[in-house]
Amino acid sequence: MKFRYFLSVLCLCFSLAAPAFPGEARGADKELPRSLSHYIMGVYCEDLEDIDRAIQEYQQAVKEDPGSSLLHFSLASAFIKKSDAESAITELNQAAVLAPEAVEPHAVLALVYA
Repeated sequence: MKFRYFLSVLCLCFSLAAPAFPGEARGADKELPRSLSHYIMGVYCEDLEDIDRAIQEYQQAVKEDPGSSLLHFSLASAFIKKSDAESAITELNQAAVLAPEAVEPHAVLALVYA
C-alpha cells in the first residue's frame, strides 16, 4: 500500500513538474482547448479522489490529442492509483514512444515492473 501511494505521488510530481515533455511544444491548434479542458478536469477529479472520473477525463483528453505524451502519462498515473498495472503500462509505453527523451515514463515503468 505504501509503495502504491509513493508511486502515485511520484507520478503526480512528474506530471506537475513540467507542463509538457521535451519536444511537445507546438503552436495553437483546434484540439488543444478541448484536450486541455479534459486534462484539467482529470487533475481536479484526482484531487477529489474520484479516480474513475479522472480516468474518463484523461481518456477523453487522449482521444482529443493522442499525440500528447503528457496526457498518456497522466492517464497512466490514474490507472496506477486504481491498481490497473496493465493499462498503466500500456499508457506509459505510449508516452515513452511519443517522447523518447523524457525520463519520467521510463522511470515510472521501471517502478511498475519492480
